Amino acid sequence: MNESGDAVAKAYRQYVSSAAAATRSQDDGWPTLVILHDEMELAPGQLKLGPGSASAKGHNGLKSMQQSLQSTGLGGRLTAKNGKFLRVGFGIGETGGVD
Repeated sequence: MNESGDAVAKAYRQYVSSAAAATRSQDDGWPTLVILHDEMELAPGQLKLGPGSASAKGHNGLKSMQQSLQSTGLGGRLTAKNGKFLRVGFGIGETGGVD
């Protein structure tokens, strides 16, 4: 999970260039990328929506995705139109010690 960026970038690139590209939105041809991830800072079950370019706050999987998308040239295209790269964090709460 901590090094998922390369796989995400490859899958997105493949999706964009596949036959599914015919169903892309009319505005700029880039479908929205939505990343779901765990969020320790939220109570279990809570959701938080935000831009994919926002700080990863120590989440290594998100850092990996952001870096891979930028290094492949996809990051700028996904954030340029404000909203083509979204994150949905789902709360898992603090995972402190078990009694």
